[in-house]
Amino acid sequence: MSQLVGYMGHCESSACSQGKCLKSLMNARLVCKTWNDVGLRIFRTKSDTIVFGEFDVPDTKRMTDFLTDMECTKSIPYQKFRFEPAFFNFKNEHLFKNFLYSFGSSIVNLKLWFDNECSMRFAKRSLTDLRLDSLQFLFFGCVNYKGKACSENLELTYLLDAILSSAVNLKQFCFSFPPKDLKSQNTIITRFGDIVSSKVPLSVNNLKLEMKLSNEQLENLSRLSLRLETFHCDFRGSSIKQSVLRSMFDSFKDTLQEMRLLDTELKYNFKLDFPCFKKLSVLEIQGGEVVPFNFKSTFIALERLILYGWTDVESLKTFLNGTTQCTTLSSLELPYKISDPHLVYLAAKCFPKVCHLEVSPIKGGEAAIEQIFSFMTGLKELEITFPFVIEDAWHVDTLFTGILQTEFQKLLDNWNSECTQMTVSRSKPSIVNLKSKCQSQLRLCFVNIKVKMIILFYSFLQNWKS
Repeated sequence: MSQLVGYMGHCESSACSQGKCLKSLMNARLVCKTWNDVGLRIFRTKSDTIVFGEFDVPDTKRMTDFLTDMECTKSIPYQKFRFEPAFFNFKNEHLFKNFLYSFGSSIVNLKLWFDNECSMRFAKRSLTDLRLDSLQFLFFGCVNYKGKACSENLELTYLLDAILSSAVNLKQFCFSFPPKDLKSQNTIITRFGDIVSSKVPLSVNNLKLEMKLSNEQLENLSRLSLRLETFHCDFRGSSIKQSVLRSMFDSFKDTLQEMRLLDTELKYNFKLDFPCFKKLSVLEIQGGEVVPFNFKSTFIALERLILYGWTDVESLKTFLNGTTQCTTLSSLELPYKISDPHLVYLAAKCFPKVCHLEVSPIKGGEAAIEQIFSFMTGLKELEITFPFVIEDAWHVDTLFTGILQTEFQKLLDNWNSECTQMTVSRSKPSIVNLKSKCQSQLRLCFVNIKVKMIILFYSFLQNWKS
């Protein structure tokens, strides 16, 4: 048995093509059933995703050859497939249906990408009796839809309906349909929403949606009583009633562990009213009005909070000011391009146990960084991203050390083996205020700056005296 494992392992890790590896698997199958089963399991573990339609190539011949090679195989050795938009043209219609019916029961991971140039047809009842018993992960994405034929052509919705109805053991479902022309696409937007909100298999525990949804559709989704562990939703400008969102949260409050609520159109036409989430450990909120709540009784297990995409600083300050302390939170990500020092103060007051912080200041945001050194002294990890070109006028050295530029110059001028004993006075809060030996990760994006002083400072952090 170990001889087979070593043989298959060498085959997959060497530079040979998957075609040669498949041939090796076929040879192993001729030995005995045990070699067949073990070889198949190893091959499936090590094989990559099979992709059709990549680089704008229809791959008609590749699919034809693939079906021919697999037609005598009872257990198809491949489990992961991705179909790009170029594959979905009318010439491949029969090939795709043949693929689904012949090997559907073996597919574990399936990703489908469509755009407005796809010409493959899916009649309403053309995929009856489809079996996708082994499917665990499904991604269904519609990109670059500009309204071309979409309002008249609902055939993609028939395909999604057929797949969801057949994937009885599906665990993770991701659906993405960012519409480009709401007026001309209203019919298909509504149809997709109806299917997603009513046909998601009860086995799904990881649901990620990027689409417009109506109140009625979210109510239908709540009635499914999914036992979700992960829920991501980009509402794409949807206007949702507070009571509808609350009912949806109530439907998975006992099982949910991660939730991300986004709106890439930045409309936030909803008000968030949270129930008590017993297991939620990761929460991302981009905006919207939030009903005041008590962290201790609402997010009793929260460990990570992501506020990176929040653009309305005043509403966020209201949110932090109106909530009680969260002592379970250990990781916090503050809004992109932060500048308001009071926001940092409120975050420090609200989350006293945070030990990992991510922040991206803007030009003129020095005061916000100083507040971190003043009020978030328990940090163990600090990740600061500068999303702009840093100029000398920003005085990064002083910002992190609290030491004036003139003091730095004196230090450099007198640099020698004894300089570690020099007494250095600090005029502002600095990284030295952090109680732990902070593992700072400074990612300086688009940087044009001399950092030798910062490097010097880190080298002798423990030796310099305040």
